[in-house]
Amino acid sequence: RASLSVAGSALFTRQLATLIQSALPIADALAAIAQQSEKAATKGLISSLRTQVLEGRGLAAAMSLHPRAFPSMYRSTVAAGEHTGRLDLVLNRLADHTEASHRARQKVQLALIYPCVLLGLAVVGGARTGVRGRSGSENERHRRDDVLVVEQSQVRGIDVRR
Repeated sequence: RASLSVAGSALFTRQLATLIQSALPIADALAAIAQQSEKAATKGLISSLRTQVLEGRGLAAAMSLHPRAFPSMYRSTVAAGEHTGRLDLVLNRLADHTEASHRARQKVQLALIYPCVLLGLAVVGGARTGVRGRSGSENERHRRDDVLVVEQSQVRGIDVRR
């Protein structure tokens, strides 16, 4: 079953809203969008919608055959637009919502890239320099060395505890 990306869904919705707003019948609008689609899967999905609409189904009912491409909220919104006779207005608002959702998703992804890069660099840098935890015997040896440095400094009159 075909699905649409968030960007693809936003583009499809905006195109459909614009064509319906210009008083083009839904089946003709779907044919025009399918013809302009570059991806074969998207073209097939939209052609399937057109076929269902030509067979007498409503647009929301045709979309219900493709739940991966058109989520429940999307289909319900389209159904409300069909029932109120304001499909063009509803599709424009749905396109606005889909585009805003796409922008928000992009911002989150971009915000996560920087910390991931830093973490990756820290791991690679740590692995290359041989940074690793000390064993118990190593800790004890380093502690003895530190005590020795402090004792030698006190003998010389240097205060290292500042």
